[in-house]
Amino acid sequence: MRRVTKNKRGFTLIEMLLVIAIIMILAAVVGIGVNDIYKNAQDANSSIGTGVDDVRNNNDRGISARESKLGALGF
Repeated sequence: MRRVTKNKRGFTLIEMLLVIAIIMILAAVVGIGVNDIYKNAQDANSSIGTGVDDVRNNNDRGISARESKLGALGF
């Protein structure tokens, strides 16, 4: 007797939808993480810019680095 076997080719619709759902969830998690990193970088950049402006303003008035905020930190 011959056995009849089905040749299974490709994926079922459920398998494809499951893979797409997993990819979408991973993309959402990565997107949220990148957004937080971007906000932290903006905050750090803003802080650095404020510090640089303070040094420029202090030096324009003739205040040395030791008398400025950076001087207290040892710069």
